[in-house]
Amino acid sequence: MATQQNTTEIEVTDLRPVLDLLQKPKLAEFYAVLRNGPTTIPAVLPQVSIGKTAAYDYCELLKAAGLLAEAGRENGSTVYETRDFELTIEIDGEQITVTPELARVLAERDENPEVDRFIDQYGIETLAEFLPLARAYATGSTTHRAIADSLDISRAAAFEMLGEILDILELTPESNHIHGGDVDETAAATVHDATPDESADTE
Repeated sequence: MATQQNTTEIEVTDLRPVLDLLQKPKLAEFYAVLRNGPTTIPAVLPQVSIGKTAAYDYCELLKAAGLLAEAGRENGSTVYETRDFELTIEIDGEQITVTPELARVLAERDENPEVDRFIDQYGIETLAEFLPLARAYATGSTTHRAIADSLDISRAAAFEMLGEILDILELTPESNHIHGGDVDETAAATVHDATPDESADTE
């Protein structure tokens, strides 16, 4: 069935959901899946870990923040499309730009010890700067060593966090990274040694 187009303009009435994306993993997950649209809520539900009621509640929150808009109807359901955003926060002269990608990575903090450890050591501002560099790495434009030098972080931390970001954002490095010798054996060993051995016997 053809989609009926809706040209309603976005009206922002509440910015709190933008900040909620940084603190509520399920909301961030919902928004991330919607970004693959335009789509409908019934089509999204099998892809997220929330129920129907929560999905529609989140939908209203995102609409209030201007991050989601109605784009028509399809098979009796409203079609939604997302809007990207940038929110710049300045603290004592230091600026942090919040984007959908940053919100997505931060949403993993509670469940991902590597992300949590990186933020504790280097801060959210460094994580924000890391994301475009991770994209550059995926396209073959930089190496993890160059990322470490650019951000003034250890190569081990860059190696570890790069893998996490690529996985979370579903970025696939070009083949030259897989076979091109970019892996730093020392960094890999450092990360391995710092990771708890889950197979070790416990008493």
